[in-house]
Amino acid sequence: MAITMNGAYFNGLDANGLQTALNNIPGSVTTDYILFSLNVASSTSADINYGWDLGCILAHNQQATPATGKLLSTIVRAGVAQGQ
Repeated sequence: MAITMNGAYFNGLDANGLQTALNNIPGSVTTDYILFSLNVASSTSADINYGWDLGCILAHNQQATPATGKLLSTIVRAGVAQGQ
């Protein structure tokens, strides 16, 4: 039995890349999402940031922030709703 996997790598979601990614999702065959470009802010803070934008905090005090919904969840929701 063959397993077909399709994935997508999104880069630059913290700039104009978010809208570009959303424009390319309708009709796409994407079933896997791999989230890259996550990093810990510093050794004194366990905040998780997106990319090199230290102001884009995805998690703080073990809780997701609104930026998580704006960037990452938006992509996954669009893929589920508009992809094939």
